[in-house]
Amino acid sequence: MGPSAEYVKTKITDHFSMGEFASPDTGWSHPTDWDEGDFRAQRLWHLCQELEGIRTRFGGNRMEITGGWRTEQRQLELFEAGKTSTKHSLHCDGLACDFRIWLSPERQLPPLLIWYDLVANWPGGLGLYDTHIHLDARWITRGPGRARWTKLKTTDTGGGWV
Repeated sequence: MGPSAEYVKTKITDHFSMGEFASPDTGWSHPTDWDEGDFRAQRLWHLCQELEGIRTRFGGNRMEITGGWRTEQRQLELFEAGKTSTKHSLHCDGLACDFRIWLSPERQLPPLLIWYDLVANWPGGLGLYDTHIHLDARWITRGPGRARWTKLKTTDTGGGWV
């Protein structure tokens, strides 16, 4: 059973709440007893501060979190199924998310455009996928260091986004 409805609605920042960080494929993957003093909740607050800046940079359009928290077990399952290349993910530590930006209810901003805008200056990890962007704040626990990768399944840069 997942956390209470009140916990799901708990605002982290002006535009992001705890409920948005439950991965759609795994359901709730974090303990319901996390509070403001929990290190993962603090890390998530830092990540959401960065997301607020990105949201503003792209005109305040709606950002959809498509991947948030993961348990170590879920991460291992994804690794064994060949859906991720790492056994440990910063998703498990409250330091990463996957997202997309919507221009309208039917029109997604191409992830490639977001990638090009962030790639030069983002201080952490940045991954480009066909349907979303992976973003992480690895500097919080690992110190300075950037990582960049692309995992596109299509060569069509339009990607059906617009």
